[in-house]
This record gives sequence, C-alpha cells and structure tokens, in this order.
Amino acid sequence: MRLRPVAVGMDIGDALVYILVRVSSITTPRAAMSARSNNPQPLGELLEDVIERLGVQEKVDEARVVDAWDAVAGDQVRKVTESAWMKGGTLYVKIASAAWRQELHMNRRAWRQRINDELGKEVVEKMVFR
Repeated sequence: MRLRPVAVGMDIGDALVYILVRVSSITTPRAAMSARSNNPQPLGELLEDVIERLGVQEKVDEARVVDAWDAVAGDQVRKVTESAWMKGGTLYVKIASAAWRQELHMNRRAWRQRINDELGKEVVEKMVFR
C-alpha cells in the first residue's frame, strides 16, 4: 500500500479518517496478504503499520490518554472533571472543585503511573490539574 505524505498540522481525526479510507480501499484479499507468507494480515497490524508510516503514533497515544483518564478516574473524580487534554507529554485536567484539585495534585505521580499502566507504556510525563 502506497501512502501519500500527511500534511503538517493534520489533526488526529483527519489522520484516522485517512487511515480508515486507505485500509478500506483494499479491494482484493491478495492486497491484504503479507508479502512473505501469503497469509491474511490482521487489521490491527495493518493499522499499526499505517499509523507508523503516517508518523501519527504520538497523536494516537495522546488521544488514548484522555480515554485512559476517564477509565482510571472513577465516578467521583469524573464528576468534577470539566475537561482533559494532552500537550506534549503533559496531561492537563481541568477540575471544577478547588478541594478536589488540591487532592489530585498531591497524588499526581500516582495518577500519572495509573494512566501509563492503563496505556501499557509511558505516554504521560507530567500531570497538571487546573
């Protein structure tokens, strides 16, 4: 599969749409075969390859961090979380309550570790609660 260069500034949504369009454009079973073994290649492997070729793995990881925050936060923390976003290696979480913000800030290393454990790799380098 030949890939076109990705425009600088392409957001994660555009990149994922591009990936899905490219993968869905495989029209023959032979196109989805591994060159070495003539066995079908799992879709997950195809997507990993396309993500790597596009150079958007970091953006995909950043998008997964927000989902990981939601998964590890629990009901009480989710209720006071207004928003969460990644910039670089830093996860920013906007908290509605000053008391909760202070509590979460004091335990930010443990939260960072829980999120990275959920992801299975070190993506979040720093956490900031606002």
